Amino acid sequence: MRFRSSVLLRSVIGVLAITAGLTSGALVAPAAADTVPTGSDPQTVSNDALPTVQVDGVVWTQLVVGNTVYVGGNFTTARPAGAAPGTNTTPRANVLAYNIATGELIGSFAPAFNGQVLGLAAAPDGSRIYAVGEFTKVNGAGRYRAVALDPTTGSVVTSFSPGFNARARAIVATNDTVYIGGSFTDVSGVARSRLVALRPSNGAVLDWAPTVSGGGNQAMALALTPDKSKLIVGGNFSTLNGNVALGLGAVDPATGATLPWNAANTVKNSGYSSAITSLVAANGSVYGTGYVTGSEVGL
Repeated sequence: MRFRSSVLLRSVIGVLAITAGLTSGALVAPAAADTVPTGSDPQTVSNDALPTVQVDGVVWTQLVVGNTVYVGGNFTTARPAGAAPGTNTTPRANVLAYNIATGELIGSFAPAFNGQVLGLAAAPDGSRIYAVGEFTKVNGAGRYRAVALDPTTGSVVTSFSPGFNARARAIVATNDTVYIGGSFTDVSGVARSRLVALRPSNGAVLDWAPTVSGGGNQAMALALTPDKSKLIVGGNFSTLNGNVALGLGAVDPATGATLPWNAANTVKNSGYSSAITSLVAANGSVYGTGYVTGSEVGL
């Protein structure tokens, strides 16, 4: 397997972006946006305005499903684009949804979380939205850092009720497994070291049990490769399954065994001063973000 890696910015306080393709082996220079490409180059991003809903706090994660964007974070109200802070507000407790075409708040989706939401994922069949974070109640019911929601009404899917003893931060869902990463060490009374796999139907803990430890002791990002052969794990840990892995590595989605992944030899963000904070698999590549606060990476 080959890969591409791009460091977009590294400074005293840096932001790291990686592109780890599944079929390419050479390091490439950082990409620049080009909205009018030539030849066979694909069209890239621009800063076109989209008047989206605003919040009074922080957004940590967004999930696009069709024309709906689900948003998780730490906030209490939403307001239309252009509205001044504190005006024309609608209560929203750490989660909301808006229309991707208009940017307008969707009124029917308004679940209430008592703590911040850090990760979102959709079931492949679109039947539910999963959320993870630091909450312990959703719509007044006990849900300890993980929950499944109706994508239209925001009501809690009662059959899915795992319990985490500490923060759950990253989530990937397939038809038969929900993978979650965080800083937890216990899930529903079962020992799990910052990574766990759950059964979607009832949230039961599965046998899959890779371990993350050392460094900052968090699995902060997950991405399943398009061929579903590898689950990429990012964070600020220093070991994966007991082997040195500085904030980045790959495991088998079925067995949890460590798998070779060349990008981890180049991108090394570990400890409390650096981390990989998000990973997304798309178009044959894995894209990531992270940070460095200091002069060295991989502490």
